[in-house]
Amino acid sequence: MFIPYTFHVANSCLKFENEISVDSESPVLYALKQANAYNDTVPPDCPPPAVRGECYVQFIRKEPSSFGWGFGPTFAPIGITGDIYLEAVNTTEIVIQLESVNVASYSVRTKSWQVDVLLSSNSEQFESKIKFILENTTWSYETLVIFNHNLSITVSIPDDLFHVGCQMDS
Repeated sequence: MFIPYTFHVANSCLKFENEISVDSESPVLYALKQANAYNDTVPPDCPPPAVRGECYVQFIRKEPSSFGWGFGPTFAPIGITGDIYLEAVNTTEIVIQLESVNVASYSVRTKSWQVDVLLSSNSEQFESKIKFILENTTWSYETLVIFNHNLSITVSIPDDLFHVGCQMDS
């Protein structure tokens, strides 16, 4: 029943005179609509007649006793618990996605594999540390980069940690 909701409204807010408007409907009617839309039964449809409760509580996120119980009233509450407010957050969520990994070449001189990594981001230009880790080894590589939507970077991995090839079944 008490789930906080977060909405990003930066693109829809005005500089002045913003207003929050909340529409609601009867929980009993909402549960009935959801039961009809489900097009199948989820027993029990209604409580026993002695309870004098409301039907289809299983189709709404409400405390079941609010739709009726053996020794109390039937009150299916409606409204918002707590305050409603706009909260300004001064952060940007940066999403970095791995686009591709390509084993580009092998250096005999350094005995290492050059691996090209292509990353993309939803953000404008930013500076960040990026750390690459080769799982199940002690190898890692960290560097400072300037990221602008796409970033191509080559990392050098020692050949004793890198295994290329395929296994053939006989």
